[in-house]
Amino acid sequence: MENPADQRLQKAMPILKAKLEGAHQDLKTSIDRVSSTVDAIEGNIADILRTLEPLRGGTAILQVKLVSNPANNVAAFPSCSSTVTSEARSDQPSTSHYKMRRGLESVKELWEEWSVGFDGGTPVRELEERYAIISRSPA
Repeated sequence: MENPADQRLQKAMPILKAKLEGAHQDLKTSIDRVSSTVDAIEGNIADILRTLEPLRGGTAILQVKLVSNPANNVAAFPSCSSTVTSEARSDQPSTSHYKMRRGLESVKELWEEWSVGFDGGTPVRELEERYAIISRSPA
């Protein structure tokens, strides 16, 4: 005759095995979901880094798109939108020391940075001439 403890273990083992398999499957499903999320985040980070590289390297091309105001009030221009593209000429010197002023709110401020510069800085127009950078798409 078997030991009563052995008999209880033999009855409990299939139940314990089933519970462990269920917990293992739940854990595997959770890990797969987390892995999928991490993969998506890595892809997003790679996209962001590809977008930032021209900005950090000074090779970004800024395109300003002006939207006409229905009220024809030039002083209250709604906004400027910009698109950063990664097309740049590889033979041009680095201009990474120049940082465009953040927080431009009007076309007038954008024009001032273009034509005379801000805070004693070099105007963008001169930088384009000096480094042969084209910031406008050809018409």
